[in-house]
Amino acid sequence: MHRKGAFMCLDCSLEKRRGAWIGRDARRKHWKTLNARRKRRKTLNARRKHWKTLNARRKRRARIFVRKKNMEKILIGKIVNAVALKGEVKVYNYSGFPERYGELERIIAGGKEYEIEKVRYQQAMVILKLKGVDDRNAAEAMRGKEVFITEDDLAELPEDTFYIRDLIGLNVVDDETGTVIGTLKDVLQNTAQDIYIVKRESGSDILIPAVAQFVKKIDPKGGEIRVSLIEGMAE
Repeated sequence: MHRKGAFMCLDCSLEKRRGAWIGRDARRKHWKTLNARRKRRKTLNARRKHWKTLNARRKRRARIFVRKKNMEKILIGKIVNAVALKGEVKVYNYSGFPERYGELERIIAGGKEYEIEKVRYQQAMVILKLKGVDDRNAAEAMRGKEVFITEDDLAELPEDTFYIRDLIGLNVVDDETGTVIGTLKDVLQNTAQDIYIVKRESGSDILIPAVAQFVKKIDPKGGEIRVSLIEGMAE
């Protein structure tokens, strides 16, 4: 039987039995304790939700960072013409490894990914058949577009072999005197052997054949290329 001044708590975590009769004085203490527990529970739930959201954001940022890092584009060639009538394109290769095209599954051209269906070679040029480019008109539309790959597509190089992009900007140093001659500006590859274009502080360029006679050591980690020049090369 219900008494005046008392109440029955039907939703109390403090009481395991259903319907606890509590007097007026005990009721104040009961609600004070119950509200304190509810407040602590609410705070803990808010903290859990906060950390869950924070960790999810960190994971998304990490995935975006990895994706952006691996999606850095490396220029390896340029489409210069269409070939025949079935959508093939002719690529002028910028890299020292034209064979790499046979190992690739896709390229990026004009900001769009294309799956490689077929690769063949025509002297120093690379002929590609790209998925979705199926006639001469489509191939003509590709003319002038640069060809890129991502870092994930870079082949592992043999010892003492380097990508040009890792050499550009290195100091070129005289192996005998230790004097800095200049910085590597570019590498010409359309000759019998590669040619290093070295920019001096004066602004003029020196051309150095990339052969063992002149290039003694390449040290990308040390930030330098050591060379030995013959008389007249640096003039």
